[in-house]
Amino acid sequence: MKIRFGKQNPFFDIPDAKNLVKNIGGESIFFFGKTKDDKGLISVGVGTVVKIEKGNEMDMVMMNFGFVARKIIVKHNHARRQIYTLKKGQLAWFYGFAKYYDKKLCLFAKGFQGWYVPKALDIKNYDDDQLVELEQEQEQDMVNFLDQFIDGDD
Repeated sequence: MKIRFGKQNPFFDIPDAKNLVKNIGGESIFFFGKTKDDKGLISVGVGTVVKIEKGNEMDMVMMNFGFVARKIIVKHNHARRQIYTLKKGQLAWFYGFAKYYDKKLCLFAKGFQGWYVPKALDIKNYDDDQLVELEQEQEQDMVNFLDQFIDGDD
């Protein structure tokens, strides 16, 4: 793809996004270039947690990125500890790498990040009176700031 700037002749090449990032159609998982140690393709995705299985040597998390629930193998200690932040049915980020074995996609996790959703108890504990006090304090601070600013100009 070439783009022309101005009336002169210089052209600037802009890389096509298809060459930088690939994805599976209709799914929110993206594949970037290869890792340095050639373990596979760097992968990032957002999906809902379907199932979590614990094991001795490794764990398995199933996430739905669109059409199908995909199995993610979790071997790294860091990612295994992050599984405790995930809950079934919760949206979460996935970061890791992907490899193809016999034309089948295998995902390996390096990290997870669950999206926090406040519980009803958290929402009920938030007091409306605290919000009003906070707004009044902010207004008073702004008035004090303006008074100091105006007094400083004399």
